[in-house]
Amino acid sequence: VVGRNVLANLGKKKRKRSKLIAGLVIADIFAIVCSFVFAFFVRFGYIDSNQLSNVLWAIIPIYFAIALNNKAYQTSVLTDLWKNVSRSSVAFLMAASAMLLILFFFKSSSDFSRMMFGIGTVSASLLITLLRSLIFQFSKSYIGKTPYADLCIYDGVAIGPSPSEGAVDASGFNLMADP
Repeated sequence: VVGRNVLANLGKKKRKRSKLIAGLVIADIFAIVCSFVFAFFVRFGYIDSNQLSNVLWAIIPIYFAIALNNKAYQTSVLTDLWKNVSRSSVAFLMAASAMLLILFFFKSSSDFSRMMFGIGTVSASLLITLLRSLIFQFSKSYIGKTPYADLCIYDGVAIGPSPSEGAVDASGFNLMADP
């Protein structure tokens, strides 16, 4: 897109980035909640809301603390699938490990189904990977080649055959270079 609407499109990049990052946060919460609900149902045949809420209230804050530290919600994850998936998966596996360690030290592992936790952990890891991969694929068409607003002003030089989305001709905007 070359012309006057370039500046309007570049101005929307920040909002689009914010929406995609918020989508990652929502997808991660959705993946963790659905996985542990599924694990409870598989293990017990019903959902124990008290134990489920305890697990979710414990693992979700730990996950987000580690994910933020791992930079799983930085803009760079929108352009690199490996970063996107690996940072979130590592954060979740570290959160699950931390939760198991906490349970061990509080000696409450006897009240806790390890099979349910294992099923929930594996399914959450897979679902986080799947949802983040889908968001990555969507982000390529939603935000373009780059999530940043890059403006390239061509002054006295012809714009090439495949310009970036931020390419503008200086004469089209009545811009003059200082001599």
